[in-house]
Amino acid sequence: MKALRVMLVDFKELNPLIKSKESSDDKLGLMLDLILADFNGDTPPTDFRFETFPNPNCLLQGALAMTLDASCIMHARNQLNYQDDGVAFEDFGKDPRLGPLAQKHLQNYLRLTDNLKRMINAGNCFSEYGSEYSWVNRIIR
Repeated sequence: MKALRVMLVDFKELNPLIKSKESSDDKLGLMLDLILADFNGDTPPTDFRFETFPNPNCLLQGALAMTLDASCIMHARNQLNYQDDGVAFEDFGKDPRLGPLAQKHLQNYLRLTDNLKRMINAGNCFSEYGSEYSWVNRIIR
């Protein structure tokens, strides 16, 4: 969870406008749990835990995308624009770059997931299933 917070640069000291962390530890933990469940449920199914995951960057990219996406949803839902005496205000507005950042990290996660699942699938095929031609190698000449 600490690595995800570092990637989000979500520290109280660095958020002077809200004077707190934007994402709670519970929220970040949930995002990590969800992305691990997503990875394990994809074909071929796996049963990795955080401690045994072969590429932690894959999980972090996915959790980062999910966290940014959740922030986009929250900010879009709570955005309020108003005007007073010719001055326009935007309450709870966020930088429009959050959505594209979430998409970028989602694409990174999908690419890393695809590579890992291919590697796992290939490893399972070559190590568990033999060829019908394997008897040729056993013929004594």
